[in-house]
Amino acid sequence: MSEYENRIFDTLTASDDKFKSAFEISNHLNGVKKKLIKQFWKSVEKDLNELIANSEESFKVVLDNDIFHPTSKCYLYDGKNKSVRVLFEILSAKQTFGIWFYDDNINYEKISEYRKQVNSEFNEYSFNHWWFAKTHVQNDFNSFDSLLMILPTKMNDYSKSKAQELFDFAVANKVHTEYIINNCLN
Repeated sequence: MSEYENRIFDTLTASDDKFKSAFEISNHLNGVKKKLIKQFWKSVEKDLNELIANSEESFKVVLDNDIFHPTSKCYLYDGKNKSVRVLFEILSAKQTFGIWFYDDNINYEKISEYRKQVNSEFNEYSFNHWWFAKTHVQNDFNSFDSLLMILPTKMNDYSKSKAQELFDFAVANKVHTEYIINNCLN
């Protein structure tokens, strides 16, 4: 054990009460973390709906019910077609962000051709089968610093920031999502 770990050990085992408190906190910390994350994404959903209501955009917001599912999503889509979405994925851990599509009728050859045409616009992004453009978000809800950002006293500002990020990306890339919808569905 390091010197720091030894001091923690000594502090937590100095009395029955200290050990009991530490044990109870340890048992409830995961539940607290889950509640924080769930409240945060509900706040992002609310903020996105407000941004849309105060704009001329026809986006719809979807927040998956199970935020802790490995592929959970919070996304915006044009009200006409859910096949192409701008989203955050993996909401309770290291999020991915970008333009995602899924439809049995997607013409992947056309998508690939279009990617080549606009690749320079997404030089910080990567591509794969389901993602037109994706990147990983810096903050990760498995880290202490990211969890600090969603404590109730700070959540509102960070929620608005995340909602604005997704909304702005959706507006800026509407030309791409519309192109995919109009030209890459069989």
